[in-house]
Amino acid sequence: MRRIIFEVVLGLLFLAAAGFGGWTWMQQQEMEAALGKATTTAGEAEAKTSALTAERDAAQQRIPDLLQKEALLDAAKVALSSGQVLQDLEAMNKAAKTPSADRYLALGALRLLIKGKEDPEVEAAFQKALELADWSSRLRAVCAAQAGLSAAGKEVKMLTECKPEAAEKAAEKAAEKAAEPKK
Repeated sequence: MRRIIFEVVLGLLFLAAAGFGGWTWMQQQEMEAALGKATTTAGEAEAKTSALTAERDAAQQRIPDLLQKEALLDAAKVALSSGQVLQDLEAMNKAAKTPSADRYLALGALRLLIKGKEDPEVEAAFQKALELADWSSRLRAVCAAQAGLSAAGKEVKMLTECKPEAAEKAAEKAAEKAAEPKK
């Protein structure tokens, strides 16, 4: 009888040890899964942080250039604020026998600089420049007019060729062609 009781107790102890071992193993698996998920999340956060840091550094490098451009723009605005140049340009535009997209671009840009984007004549000048522009040979004038309308606060869908990235790529291609040795 003692032996049976001993074997039953030993069996129960074995089952308890096996149950404890299984429970410990499951806890370890859960911990490993949580650690893997946390590691993945940390890696993604680190990648986002490095991307944002690079973006911030690029923006900080542009600040001195933008401040210089702001100073130039302010100086030009103050110099032209009397409106005399604007009056002269409008008179020259009226006196011209044939309308020119470049003249209307200059007029729109000058009005935008002096009177601001609230002036309805800014939009009219850039619209007239768009009407006068010959699309095949005057793409730069069209791009300038669209940029002017956009700067004036109007919603303009820019041509792909007029977007800054496209202009930079075109300039790079032109530079590469110029750098290639001629055969």
